[in-house]
Amino acid sequence: VADAHLAALSGAVTGTHRIYNLGNGRGFTVLEVLEAVARVTGRRVPFRRAERRPGDPATLVASADRIHAELGWKPGRPTLEEMIEDARAFHARGH
Repeated sequence: VADAHLAALSGAVTGTHRIYNLGNGRGFTVLEVLEAVARVTGRRVPFRRAERRPGDPATLVASADRIHAELGWKPGRPTLEEMIEDARAFHARGH
């Protein structure tokens, strides 16, 4: 993500602003995320199934198409497991 920030800064034009999503264009279910966390950490996350709440979107997918087209940036952590491991390591360092 830091390299996306650097790309945005280098492409910045004074007096304007752009908003970029930094997703990889693929959505994941909550269950897929929980299963990936278990694979990466070796620990299952306790959960209970529930119905979607009013106002909860059916799907959310962030795409980096705009930042790629405008600044040439693309995600460097393409798999869910890599993203989880990166976040786990970040927090393990006390952040």
